[in-house]
Amino acid sequence: DGNVLDDCGVCGGDGVDADADGICDDVDDCVGEYDECGDCNGDNSACTGCTDETANNYDDGAIIDDGSCNFDHFYLSIEETGVSQAVIFSESISILEPGDELGIFDSKPDNQGVMNLQFSNMTPNLNKPDHWTNMINEYSTLGVYPKGHVMAYLRKSLSVNVLNSKQVIDCDLNQQVKVAGLIIRRQRPLSKAIFMTLEDEFGHIPLMILPNVYERYKWELSKELIMISGTISRREGTFNIIVTKAWTLNDVLKFGGSKNWQ
Repeated sequence: DGNVLDDCGVCGGDGVDADADGICDDVDDCVGEYDECGDCNGDNSACTGCTDETANNYDDGAIIDDGSCNFDHFYLSIEETGVSQAVIFSESISILEPGDELGIFDSKPDNQGVMNLQFSNMTPNLNKPDHWTNMINEYSTLGVYPKGHVMAYLRKSLSVNVLNSKQVIDCDLNQQVKVAGLIIRRQRPLSKAIFMTLEDEFGHIPLMILPNVYERYKWELSKELIMISGTISRREGTFNIIVTKAWTLNDVLKFGGSKNWQ
């Protein structure tokens, strides 16, 4: 009859939110749940393995330990004759396969001699830092740059589809947008959603991140300089962008930390 809200909160609409995550299915990256690996409706198998960096079979792509870590080490005494010796390891190490690498070290490091190194004046000739270098140093030390905002310098390298805080405020309800800036505040109140404030060269942009999106992009959202895509939300006089995807721009330069509020 036109007076009933659909699953997406649109009066008289036909939107569906099958997984009840607050994101309409037609714009939802995952209709269901993300596993701990970030895969939609996955079973965690994509990121399961040995997570101990000291193990022989450490998997740098694993975030869930499956108890498979192997810590075998092999020791073989070589007589201290002072003469180079050819040693056959096959009888001591039976699990080697073609292509495996073998490291050899002295178990008695006290026998190592001292290198007599001569040093001369090695002071390098440094160039005067440019404007960009000064800005990097200011952000790294103080977290701010008095002579301008970092987004004013990065804006020209971004797509015209990445809106600023002046442009995004005029966007329509449920419109898909993309913005970028410096995270200056993180807040997680009693509700499940996480709220963040993004700052660019013109002002502030409020963000709302639902739990499943946060779990998928928590590494990107832990950085200071990010770009996000999301949906415009206007409820009871408030304005937010409901985040659906996030990217980090911290590889451009290193920043100081933002403030986290509980």
